[in-house]
Amino acid sequence: MRWIKTVLVIFVFLIVWITSLQLLAYLGTNRLHLAPDTAYQDMNPRIDATDSQYSLIRNWQRFDSYWYLSIANHGYFYQKDIQSSVVFFPLYPMLMSLLSPLTHGNTALAGIALSLLFAFLSCLLLYRLALFEFDEATAWRSIVFLLVFPTSFFLISLYTESLFVFLSLLTFYLARKQHWWLAGLAGIFLTATRFAGIAIVIPLIWEYLRQHTYHWRVLIAPKILSIIIIPCGLLLFMGYLQGSFGNPLLFLEAQENWQRNFELSKTGVEKAFDTYVKEFETVKDVTDSTPLTTRYIDVMFTILFIVSVIIAWFVLPKPYALFATLLLIIPLLSGRLQSMPRYALSAFPLFLVYARLSRHPLVFSALVILCTFALALFSIMFVSYYWVA
Repeated sequence: MRWIKTVLVIFVFLIVWITSLQLLAYLGTNRLHLAPDTAYQDMNPRIDATDSQYSLIRNWQRFDSYWYLSIANHGYFYQKDIQSSVVFFPLYPMLMSLLSPLTHGNTALAGIALSLLFAFLSCLLLYRLALFEFDEATAWRSIVFLLVFPTSFFLISLYTESLFVFLSLLTFYLARKQHWWLAGLAGIFLTATRFAGIAIVIPLIWEYLRQHTYHWRVLIAPKILSIIIIPCGLLLFMGYLQGSFGNPLLFLEAQENWQRNFELSKTGVEKAFDTYVKEFETVKDVTDSTPLTTRYIDVMFTILFIVSVIIAWFVLPKPYALFATLLLIIPLLSGRLQSMPRYALSAFPLFLVYARLSRHPLVFSALVILCTFALALFSIMFVSYYWVA
């Protein structure tokens, strides 16, 4: 009975949250009429007469959403020297395509429905996982911070964030319950959702050792295979790229057309560091409109992400802290800070950190108010075709 009550309360939370975001979308599209964003001219957002008006579905289709729709409707394509769909992983558009018959062929509606479903399930799992490690009050606060995080609108948008957070939580939850083979299966789906899903492997090994009092012999037990199989989602996608385009690493190489370069070498790290120095220096130029609309946000959230990860090592179990750390390192290795506010949303341990730090009511209220203000601003920017993350 108590569990049913918890589910109903979380459901009400979600309804209030979604309704608030829809009101912000209405405000952004029907009342404010903001001028087009000029920060990234190469993005060429697809604005037309229908998108300039409020819509329950279309307002949450922006930027990368069109790539997922293209994959769901037409499959993958690759062309050298231009942005191609092969950089996007297959699970989310595949689910959209499978669900589309139930939405009369409307893959966008199917994608939004999936995001909503996984957002609800993420809240449930975050609550349950927090109860394993902390108290009920911390569990409730973690849900609040997930929903009021400044970029939480991506959880209901046509993006993979909702699915990624859900599968991350599900994998950890099943591992925490010692259902290791089910955790491995969830992990396979995670690595088929985004490349960053591979970050869960080492933290799960740590969790596996933690549950067995760090006895090294458990590493040669058959159950360890449940963790080793997790990269199979990534390997299956690589196999598809090899068969279709003759290059299993095409999803990495094609990132260059997004000005990202995953180079795991001394030179690659040095190039990334030089890029970050330039990013921080550009913010100082107040005469340039680009940093005012984008780079300020990128730099601020990068700093927030780094600080949150450091704190995680002091207030969370180490496997959670390691997972958040790896989710920070992976985008940093790409050589760009762009989209860091969205990548931070994907790191669910951060919400446990904020819940732990806000045990005092005044601290909790202050953080929620600050996050809500930023969420309102970024939501309006997003539906108005301003690049946020």
